[in-house]
Amino acid sequence: MRKICHAIILVLAASVILAPGCQKKEAKKAPEKTGTPLVEFDGGYLSVEDFRPVIEQMKLQMRPEQRAQFDDPANIKNLLNMISEEMVIAAKAREAGLDQKPGVKGFMSIYENKALMYAYIFNVVMPDIEKRQIPDEELKQFYDENIALYDQSQVKARHILVDTEEEAKAIYKQVGKNPAAFPEVAKAKSKDTSNAASGGDLGWFGKGRMVKPFEDVAFAMEKGTVSEPVQTRFGWHVILVEDKTETGLQPFETVKEDVRTRLIEKNKNEMVRKTVTDLKDSNHLKVYEENIAKVAAEAAPAAPAPGQPGNTPPPPPPQPQQAQPSQQQ
Repeated sequence: MRKICHAIILVLAASVILAPGCQKKEAKKAPEKTGTPLVEFDGGYLSVEDFRPVIEQMKLQMRPEQRAQFDDPANIKNLLNMISEEMVIAAKAREAGLDQKPGVKGFMSIYENKALMYAYIFNVVMPDIEKRQIPDEELKQFYDENIALYDQSQVKARHILVDTEEEAKAIYKQVGKNPAAFPEVAKAKSKDTSNAASGGDLGWFGKGRMVKPFEDVAFAMEKGTVSEPVQTRFGWHVILVEDKTETGLQPFETVKEDVRTRLIEKNKNEMVRKTVTDLKDSNHLKVYEENIAKVAAEAAPAAPAPGQPGNTPPPPPPQPQQAQPSQQQ
């Protein structure tokens, strides 16, 4: 069920809409029961016919391989149990008039807007992109511009990371002609706390996994050799390439459908950004940033009286920095 958590916001907003019998002014009336019953309680009702479109809307936000989870009734049952509990509590909140409380109304509006935003993007913006036929020339251009995605060559390497070029040069003199000493030197001198204890072992990695200066050197090296110092945004590295594979480049024709899928996703992201920008401009959206500080000031807890302890817990201790050369850092 973790895989569908990113779409729960949409369901939460939709569940408010799908339970008209839960409105405050109708709280004491029996809800209208139409369609095949799915959830029913005093003051609320949800039918299969109302709930099915919510599932379909959630599917639109998922990759094809994730949508299969909705073929399992157990997953739908778990989701429905969560929603039904929220409906019962929401009904009591409306009965207490909380849906009219200014802060709550604003919060509800935010999530309703989010649900409608997703509905607009996936029902209006996306279909036009998915219907468009992408010519082979455009697919080949994307393939050529993202060739690293289809190069299956891999390198098995270790590295030693230090702060200065001088340190890196000294380490290179120590291990450049003696690769066997590399793991012990890495344990003693590398500042990369994520792998120093393992002798700087980075394991196997393909192209596109490491920052470019590091990757360019590693893939150009011969097996069993040590690099001269290499600078990246993390510091200075000395690299040992322990092994390599030369699987090589996947031909365009064999990965053509993958290229199409990736290009469609790229076009979708670009279209969403363009749609958002165009709508902001055409509707003259203005954010009064000079007033943001006022919101923060009003939301801040009152300062404790002199001599009284505050009720804010101390901040957690700082976490050690991970200094890997990975792109994901």
